[in-house]
Amino acid sequence: MARYIRIKHKGTGQEVTLDTRYTEARRLGMGFLNKAKGRLGIFKHITLTQDIEHYHPNIVNNFFNRVRKFYGDVCYFWTTEIQEERAEKTGDRVIHWHVMIHFPGMKAYEFGRMDVLRLQGYWKYGNPKNSVHIAPLYKPNLGYLLKYVTKSLGVSLEGEHRIRRYGSSRIEGHFRQSFARLQRAIEHIGDYVRTLYWDYKGAFGYAYEEGLPGRQKKYIYTHPPSDWFSVERFDEGDTFYVDEPLALCGA
Repeated sequence: MARYIRIKHKGTGQEVTLDTRYTEARRLGMGFLNKAKGRLGIFKHITLTQDIEHYHPNIVNNFFNRVRKFYGDVCYFWTTEIQEERAEKTGDRVIHWHVMIHFPGMKAYEFGRMDVLRLQGYWKYGNPKNSVHIAPLYKPNLGYLLKYVTKSLGVSLEGEHRIRRYGSSRIEGHFRQSFARLQRAIEHIGDYVRTLYWDYKGAFGYAYEEGLPGRQKKYIYTHPPSDWFSVERFDEGDTFYVDEPLALCGA
């Protein structure tokens, strides 16, 4: 799949280049926020810093496995970032992680010192007091989440391992769109919205049709048509737009 898509507005002729990694992260961010909206709980912003110079792919997974084992069905969204100050001072390009996490069923006053110590203890890759920072996140929004994605996509993270720049807990497909789109879809197809597959066009299922091989993709619900259309797909580019049209980002 090409990394960049150039799209054009039908009316004005304006052209915009989209970074598909950014649009994918945007949909994940919307999914995280939409899923959390339906559950009472609290948000935290956790920064995890490793105390070694080499990236290990399973570091964050180990942390999240421990969190889920104790706190249950938590919802989270994370991005990677290079420690710029350390890189400037020592030349070491060490990665740390920004994690926005939602603890369902918990109230602010219930999250105390023992929870802080517990989460610090789950991180085995640095001094717990210095490498795990936990802050309240009172009003999470998409812009707050994506500013870290933007920084991550703007730097080189080459190394021995293929480094993921963002990720999330399991986010069902119907959540990965704007809340306004999700509401419109629910108005048309009700709770059935949860049982379908989703992409930027809408909701679909699979069915067998006589004379055709295998299962066929059939849209049950489609979003209103967009004024933007795809012009070109390509793999090289030097920039992407944050103020991109929402039509291809799940808005």
